[in-house]
Parts: sequence; structure tokens; C-alpha cells
Amino acid sequence: MRNRITSFSLLLLLCHFSLLGNVRSTSGAIKFDRNSDGSSEMVLNSNGLSIGHADPSANLHVSGNAYIENLILGNSLEWERTTIATNTVLSESFNSPVLFVDSSADNITLTLPYAGNLNGSTLWIKKKSRLNLLTIQTTSGNIDGATKLFLGGSSKNLPNVQLISEGGDWWILQSDYWSPKSLATLSGWYDASDLETITLESGNVNKWEDKSGHNYDVIQTTTTAQPVFETDKVVFDGTDDRLGRSGMDLANFLGGDRYTGCVAIVLKRLSGTVYLKINSGGERFGGENASRFDFGDISSGANNLNGWSASLSTTDYDILILEKQREAQVVTLNGVEVDSNSNDGPMTESVGAISFSLGANYSGAFPANVELKEVICLTNANSTERKKLEGYLAWKWNLISQLPSEHPSLLSPP
Repeated sequence: MRNRITSFSLLLLLCHFSLLGNVRSTSGAIKFDRNSDGSSEMVLNSNGLSIGHADPSANLHVSGNAYIENLILGNSLEWERTTIATNTVLSESFNSPVLFVDSSADNITLTLPYAGNLNGSTLWIKKKSRLNLLTIQTTSGNIDGATKLFLGGSSKNLPNVQLISEGGDWWILQSDYWSPKSLATLSGWYDASDLETITLESGNVNKWEDKSGHNYDVIQTTTTAQPVFETDKVVFDGTDDRLGRSGMDLANFLGGDRYTGCVAIVLKRLSGTVYLKINSGGERFGGENASRFDFGDISSGANNLNGWSASLSTTDYDILILEKQREAQVVTLNGVEVDSNSNDGPMTESVGAISFSLGANYSGAFPANVELKEVICLTNANSTERKKLEGYLAWKWNLISQLPSEHPSLLSPP
């Protein structure tokens, strides 16, 4: 009996050895349904292997998250891609990690979905034309701290940007997109188009936050002295409105040696003063007192520039740049120099706490009836950076026609 093998035992033994060999199928599919819910978690058929999908469309088709410890790719990697040629709103179910903007001459707006529901999603956006402007915005949240990105074209390259979603915002991973944030000399940045930086009290501005990273927010707690916010601008009434703060370090605004400084402003001067002032005791850097540009000790009047204010429009917005270079003061309006003088001196007072104000003197004197859209402060700027600032502001605020014909950003953003 011990040497006998029953037919049943022999059958089991044959089955065991058969499973150790190859399994071959010439038709149909092999499906795996581990939880017996009627849906296959994995399918193998003549098209390939799918995981998390009912029918593979490639050799390997993975739907959902995948964890791969070591990924080795041979030959080439293809991306899903889509071309857009009109204004487009992406849904949260978009599945193309690469978007091309078509060679249309028409400007295009691309609206991204809410990033908070897409944590970890990435998106490449590439321009295919130098003729149009692509505006990238969001349904909610920001893009790297800005409410909009602007991609144009240039003679050198067609820009692209790679974005990743995290929290409620989209963030730039790689980009040819230029913004003031790329400037190491950025010392203050106030942007009325970024609604998250504006704190309102009954329609009036209580606080305008600084986007530079220095946290030099300007504040007004007195209700009657608060400027009005209208869509994308801060409006000062010319009577008592102002925003300001004290306790700022002069070195952060003018650099360590205090010889240089630059402020770019998008404004409409309705009447009176164009007011921005950085003050340290008896010295100042500001556009004030009947639209005069002061730097340093102004007691003699030698460091005042006031021949440019008549050039400001009271009906259109202007791009005004007040710049203290190493040996001169220069006023530039819409890309054209309108006034200058020789001033090779620094702020001579000790570096310490200073006051900064918009709309009027920090004490409330010399109020301005002015609309401000954006104010960007730099410790210094070379000619290339100033041109980029002008181009950035012109394209952002639709002031391209204000630029001179030879300006490098006349046909495309920087």
C-alpha cells in the first residue's frame, strides 16, 4: 500500500507540475479581481498589461498612483500633450501634462483649476508663437504668489513654464517667465491686482501687503484716512488718505552704502502730488512736494528734480521710475528719460529705522489725489533690469502703447 499511488493523487501531482510551467493564451484576457467586486484590478490581454484600468491601451497602462523604487527608461519617453488655440478653462480632470499654445495671433487666456484638489499635479505650458500673449490665471489661489503670469515671445526664445499644485496654489518649478521676484535687489512690492495682499474695511484699504519677502506692509488704521480700493487700484483722495509704516531698515531699501535706489510706479495722477517717500530724519528718497524727486539732503535744493511732473497724464496710467544711480538722479516716464541731474552723494545718516509712506507724508502732509496699481522698490537697478521692469508693467497693465518704438518689450513681455 505504501508504494501505491492513487489516480487522485496522481492528478494532484500533475496539476502541481503544470502550474510551474508557462501559461499560454491565444485569445481573450486574463483578469484579476482580488476583492470579488466584479471590477478587475489588473488585466492582461493582447494590447498589454493594465493596472487600475479595465482595458490596456499600451504595453503598460497604469491608472492612478504608482510607486516605483528604481525607474529605468530606454529610448524615448512620450508625454500626453494638447494644443490650445482659444481661451481655455482647464477642469480638475485634465490629463495632459503638456499644453502647447497654438500659433494664433490672438491673445489667449488659460485658466487653471483649483490647485487644492490636485496636490502634486504638474503641468508644462509652452508657447508656439511670438505673435500673441498668453495670460495664465487661476480659478482660486495664486501662481507663485502672483495672480497672473504673462508669457509672450522674443527673438531669442519661446517661453515655457512648469507648474506644480500644492495646497491651494500653483508653484513654478521651472520657467522662462520673468517677474520682479527674480531680482535680488527687490526691496518692496505692492501689487493691487493681487487681491490676497489687500485687507479691506468697508471697501477701504486697511493694509497693503509687501510681496518682496521683507514684509514691509503699509497700514492705515484710521478709517477716514484709508484709501479706497477699486477692482485693481488703490485710490488716494488728495485730502488725508495715506498708507505707511515705520521701523524699516534703510539698508534694505537703499543697499548697504545708501548711494542707490529705484522705485517703479504704475499710477494715474489726478491732481496734486505724486507721493512716495522713504524718510530718514532730514533726508529722503521720494516723489513728493508738487511731484518732485528728492534724494538725500534736500535743504539746498540741489538734490531735487521737479521738471518732469507736467509730463504725467491725468487721464491715462503712466509707468514712472524714480532712480538714484551712483552719480545721478534720473526720472523715466513710460520708458523715456524726462529729467536728470548729477547727484553723487549717499544718504549720510546712520543706517537705522526709517518711515515709508504712500499717498502722503508719513505725518499726513502733502496728500496726493492719485491712483496706484503697482509699486516696486529696488536697492538699485541697471539699465537691463529697468527695461524689464518697464516691459513687465506695460504688458501686465496693458500700457504697451505707452512704450517708445525702440523699447525691447514693445512686441513681447520680458
